[in-house]
Amino acid sequence: MPIPDFIKVKEVNDLNLLRVLNSYLDPGEASAIALGIENPESILILDDLKGRKEAQKLKLRFTGTLGVLIRAKKENHITDVVFYFNLLRESGFRVSENIIELAIKLSNQ
Repeated sequence: MPIPDFIKVKEVNDLNLLRVLNSYLDPGEASAIALGIENPESILILDDLKGRKEAQKLKLRFTGTLGVLIRAKKENHITDVVFYFNLLRESGFRVSENIIELAIKLSNQ
């Protein structure tokens, strides 16, 4: 499946930083955080708790996948967050029922 035009793929410039982050984070989180440091205006999408804690320590802005869906609902890009939450769970995305309930409330659904 091709990547939509509105998504821009960027490579990390600071490979030493990436190497350090890779020593204690998963590669996806390490890359995202390195890019977040290089692009401070960005908002990272991080679901892994270890990655989120590191981003918080580094004072980077971040959200999670559910946060993206809540914002999309509030900005009327989608009409039904529950549909997408269910798709995520069916695809193996792990999240507690309490978090799902809170996300539904936050999305005003």
